Amino acid sequence: MVFSNPNIKETGILVGIDPGTTTLGLAITKFNFKSLKIESMFTKTILVKNIPHDNVTMSEHNELIHHMAALNRFLYDVFVDVGVSVVATESPFFNRFRPNSYASLLMVMDAIQKAVIQYSPITPYHTYPPGTVKKYINAKSFKGKSPVLDAIKHNTEIMENLTNDITTITEHEIDALAVTYSYICELRDMLGYPYSVEKNN
Repeated sequence: MVFSNPNIKETGILVGIDPGTTTLGLAITKFNFKSLKIESMFTKTILVKNIPHDNVTMSEHNELIHHMAALNRFLYDVFVDVGVSVVATESPFFNRFRPNSYASLLMVMDAIQKAVIQYSPITPYHTYPPGTVKKYINAKSFKGKSPVLDAIKHNTEIMENLTNDITTITEHEIDALAVTYSYICELRDMLGYPYSVEKNN
């Protein structure tokens, strides 16, 4: 098994992303691939409009395109800076009351995936539907944002390794934490490990 190979790097960096056209949540997690334990977690909110982009005149029609190009370059720089090992994102869902937002979110996903490929074509890239994320984080309800926050607050493993103050992080960071944890749980599930510290007790 690859995890028993002494030449395999033990510790890697997972970057979890809550995608959005105006705001992104990032969760940067140091993770041991042999013990499958979290070593540290840090979150940050990114305002897409504040990312520097090419100094060109933008019309209403091409503004989003330029923002996505800037986001692509920004995420590539993040991946290089942290030495990312795995990228995980929450996948967009179609809202029939806001159909145009789905197309924009697909552009965000494209910018993320291109940044991953530019960094390294072999870097694992995983997407998780919101329902799957809430299942892995053990959210008690599938409606709204507060169940995810409540689940994270009651997750000893996350809270003990989170370097941010939980009372100051945004809902986008909360979702990024949840999607990161979904990847970890999926990996543990695949290899026969318990999901969390709580399930190990």
